[in-house]
Amino acid sequence: IKSIIKSGKINASDVFVYDKISQKVSDFAALGCNPCNCIKDVCDSGDYIILAVKPQDYELLLCDIREKVPNLERKIFISIAAAISTDYISKTLGVSCSVVRVMPNTPLLVGLGATAISRNELVSDKDYTKICTLFAASGIVCTLPEELMNSVISVNSTSPVYVYMLARPISYGMGYHNVTEYNGGTFEGTITIGANGIMVNKNTNFEHAIETRYYYKDGYVFCFDRKYRFSYKKQKNSRC
Repeated sequence: IKSIIKSGKINASDVFVYDKISQKVSDFAALGCNPCNCIKDVCDSGDYIILAVKPQDYELLLCDIREKVPNLERKIFISIAAAISTDYISKTLGVSCSVVRVMPNTPLLVGLGATAISRNELVSDKDYTKICTLFAASGIVCTLPEELMNSVISVNSTSPVYVYMLARPISYGMGYHNVTEYNGGTFEGTITIGANGIMVNKNTNFEHAIETRYYYKDGYVFCFDRKYRFSYKKQKNSRC
């Protein structure tokens, strides 16, 4: 939400927030959002209801909404939770309603998210486009059939960890050569972002990039050893 507000796609004054943890409500109020005192108040205040709670809390939340909020069929529910289907939300609410299922990842917080989205058959094209536009303000959006939404969790939701694992040896090497103390730890992050930029903007073929940059015929091979010491040598038909 903070990233979307920052993008200018919505005004903070149009956002109503409720959380059972009062400090979280206060944090959003500090951004200019409207704090609400209960689940009924927040649901009555808008047409698009974003459900941003843990999967294990969904049943309790949906039952609370069903008991306290009227005219649910007029609302559009946007679910941000792993493994919670649109059908489960409709059935637990006890009404046929529009449900959009969203699976973002943490880079959404800095405007570089990769968000997978699907919808049930009751969501209009107009509403769906509007919701996709909101999430696209903080990265890219990929529309998927719902049967793939569980599978995509391992691709986009946990993907930052894969990148961290790749960045770690770079960071270790920087530390070994005492480079980190001169750049405040930002150099390795920028290296990772730069490589990603080439991958995205140049439509890089991974295998081709590895072969052409780290495999040389009668050329030089550049590498780090296990102690992160840099070396290069003339070597025929070798891989780094």
